[in-house]
Amino acid sequence: MSKVRLGFSIFVLAIFSVYAFHTRNRRSLQSDPVVTLALTSAPTEAQPLIGALEQYHLARGVYPRSVKELPKNHLWGKYLYQITPLNAVYKSLDCQQRVRDLMGWQTAEKRQQTQEVQDECLLGYSQFVLETQVQPSDRQMFVFVEFASANPQWDIDWCSSGSRGPSHCYEDLMKLRDENRQ
Repeated sequence: MSKVRLGFSIFVLAIFSVYAFHTRNRRSLQSDPVVTLALTSAPTEAQPLIGALEQYHLARGVYPRSVKELPKNHLWGKYLYQITPLNAVYKSLDCQQRVRDLMGWQTAEKRQQTQEVQDECLLGYSQFVLETQVQPSDRQMFVFVEFASANPQWDIDWCSSGSRGPSHCYEDLMKLRDENRQ
């Protein structure tokens, strides 16, 4: 067997293994009663928040930077509202160019300039994701029931906690939880 075929075979085997692992995790989580309950109740529980986001979008043409821009509601804290810079909507092409010019190596001064340009130029975002954490019955992983505006349906997402301390998804969860508190 040639080196190319052997390399290709190992590549295919690795892809298949990752797919099998992902599928097994998904099936396991879908059969977990706690996750199933969260997945079936989330659309009803989050409807007021999704409705408020849609009203904001109808009025302004964009989704907000944070749920803090919505009318106060104690229910908002249960859901983690996420946006990404890739979905940013700017006031003008000039604003978008100014943001691009500030990308790259970040110094303290450049971070300050970026924040000022963002405050001046950012209208909002074209998409969002809502997540709520679920603790599965028998697994040591971070599981989320999530709603993405780009594909408006609820789904399951997860990441492992890792053996070397908190994972990046745990750190993101804590950061988002702090940002979403009103």
